Amino acid sequence: MKRKPTRHSSLTDNAARVVAALRRAGFRPHPGPISGRFGGGGTVRVKISGESGRTRLRVAGGGVQELFLYGPVRMETVVAVIRELFGPDSLEAVVLHKNAEA
Repeated sequence: MKRKPTRHSSLTDNAARVVAALRRAGFRPHPGPISGRFGGGGTVRVKISGESGRTRLRVAGGGVQELFLYGPVRMETVVAVIRELFGPDSLEAVVLHKNAEA
């Protein structure tokens, strides 16, 4: 029997910390899908992907949660917020796709 997916309005603990920090910085993050496959805890890792019109943050550690920032976003500001919150080793990758704002 297929399991019911987690609602997008809920947040993992680490994603909630990222959302709170981004809101303090003036962003309006939108929660995305949660995958509990990697729910063993451990260190927090964040991967940031900049695309045209949106920025995707994949927050891993105690489950994987995607967060989205829509519209133009200064990538340096997002990176600074994540580094301030979790430290410089928490960033897995920062990927800018074609047509993304630097």
